Amino acid sequence: MGYRDQFQPASFRGISFFVDTSDMDFGRRTILHEYPLRDVPYAEDLGQKPRRFTISAYVTIGPQNDDYLPQRDRLIEAIERNKTAGTLVHPTLGSMQVIPESCRVRFSNREGGIEYFELSFAQAGENKYPDTSANSKAKVLSSSSTAKEASVTLFASQVDTTQRPEYLRTEIIDRGNDLLKAVNTSMQGYPVSESETWVDSLATFTTSITALVSNPAAYSQSVSDFMDSIRAVYTTAQDAYAVFEGLLTYGDTLPDIPLTTENRRQQKINRDNHVRLVKRHALINMAEAATDITFDSYDDAVATRNLLAERLDDEILVSGATDDDEALNALETLRADMVADITQRGADLKKIRTIQLKQSKPALVLSYDLYATPNSETDIINRNRVNHPGFVPGGQPIEVLSA
Repeated sequence: MGYRDQFQPASFRGISFFVDTSDMDFGRRTILHEYPLRDVPYAEDLGQKPRRFTISAYVTIGPQNDDYLPQRDRLIEAIERNKTAGTLVHPTLGSMQVIPESCRVRFSNREGGIEYFELSFAQAGENKYPDTSANSKAKVLSSSSTAKEASVTLFASQVDTTQRPEYLRTEIIDRGNDLLKAVNTSMQGYPVSESETWVDSLATFTTSITALVSNPAAYSQSVSDFMDSIRAVYTTAQDAYAVFEGLLTYGDTLPDIPLTTENRRQQKINRDNHVRLVKRHALINMAEAATDITFDSYDDAVATRNLLAERLDDEILVSGATDDDEALNALETLRADMVADITQRGADLKKIRTIQLKQSKPALVLSYDLYATPNSETDIINRNRVNHPGFVPGGQPIEVLSA
């Protein structure tokens, strides 16, 4: 096989271009130590130099491309708009992770239909130190743990069943069984990955409902542990997030309790705190699950962040009305950490834009038209719920990711 047969089409972040010439700067990093009365210096090796590539490239009209300008603009955007390393496919050296440095584009009016680039890339190394995204996730997990503890403590301080009529104990038992039913309903369509673990969790909580009803502190901790176990049996954070989201309607349809006696008033306090305990832990677990969600776009990240922030705001208002500073402060901290985490992780993601095709075309062809790569075919189909991959509908708006 000749060397030309081994050439690979050049591209950066999936945006293809043609290569005229390419230079690579490489070697070792050294420091020369010169000493008095010595003719020969000592060379101290500091490791391999980062490879740098200078590529003379161009985009032009071709058999599949009668207008090179969109290709030029996508290449410029791929270089300018991303803070992280990207994949460079070099014609002879293959794929590598690089960071763009100083790049130039040149247009000559004497050569219509072509523009020349001088592209400079530096080899991207691996960050050996903890990155800010890992730190932001750790903050969310820490503040969520504090919020759970405060919620459990609040329940224990408000709920009372001792030396009370039996119907106050029955109220807690019924609400615990309602939780089991609500979880079962919310989990429909999201099968658990570890069935034995889930069976054990169900059995433990089912037993604790009756056994711990007279011990509010132990009971509220059992609710917390049970809800934590839900997340543990899902392999994807998206599924866990969806299940907890389904629990936010828990207790919404319960009938009113007539406040005719002191015991009836305490029964309502017990019920309200049980409902709040479940909803609050569902929200906290949603914030935890969100730290592991891989968002498809900047818009998806912002939508999740804003929805969670709004729901936490509602819960913060409820906590403010109870005059419980510990629970209030814990939720406010969790909200701030969640917003910071998702904002940071979503900052470099592609944004969604809306386009309208003049006529229907296959998703594969549209992927090539938009990104010069087939890799976005599945995203186009899923994002727009395309019934047949060969017919992305024309004449109506569709959503695609920015190049």
